[in-house]
Amino acid sequence: MKDGRVELIVTSFLERLDEVVDRSMEAISRAVPSYARAGDAYMEDVREAVRENVLTLSTILAHQRVISSEELASIERVGGRRAEAGIPLQDVLRAYRTVFRTCWDVLSEECRSSPAGALEASLVLAEAVLRYTDQVSTAVADAYLSAQRAIVREQEGARREFLADVLYGVDAQPEDILRRAHTFGYDLSQDYMALV
Repeated sequence: MKDGRVELIVTSFLERLDEVVDRSMEAISRAVPSYARAGDAYMEDVREAVRENVLTLSTILAHQRVISSEELASIERVGGRRAEAGIPLQDVLRAYRTVFRTCWDVLSEECRSSPAGALEASLVLAEAVLRYTDQVSTAVADAYLSAQRAIVREQEGARREFLADVLYGVDAQPEDILRRAHTFGYDLSQDYMALV
């Protein structure tokens, strides 16, 4: 059964959406230096992901339901993008936890300012935020690791292709061979011996 006080608190929370996003971004910049170093375009992507995440959390809280598979899939795609950007998983998870902490800070402010009798609503919200944090953290980590495995497979395939090209002598420009060698950490100014 839905609690009307929860909906009122969430409505007040949503009225502060821009503030929540701004506070989250400031907190991420302080807590996760690798995000701040990634540049403005990356941080804009982070801002969009934060806004989407806060809206998803708000919807879940307002309707007092669990996160849907479609909502999780959207969040998983963000986790995959973070892996592709080379952001460490620990930093990705810290950024998500920072957003959830900011959301809880604002939600708790709204709970404190709501009329008497909001204790039950506060407990419902706390349980829902904790559950959401757990589900999203797990989904992001899984998606991140899956994307990371795909990246490693792709890099290993490219490395094998490069070595085959060098060993079997393909018709390639020397600049291309040197560029590819450098990509994989090979210094072709040194002598190498192929062992089969």
